[in-house]
Amino acid sequence: MINYVRETGESLVVGNGCADERFANDPTLSRQATLADVRPIIQHGMLGGILYLENNLVPDAFTG
Repeated sequence: MINYVRETGESLVVGNGCADERFANDPTLSRQATLADVRPIIQHGMLGGILYLENNLVPDAFTG
């Protein structure tokens, strides 16, 4: 998910990483139902970092 945000520059909210086709080949996500909110941090028009919030306990913890 972090690579996706780094490559696209788009924010990403995932309700179930295991079920999302974009991440089907990620071995980490295949073991657990990861809920995530991943956002690029843009500084002066360039990617300065990525904010990654993960929750495996509460369904629908993040919304778009």
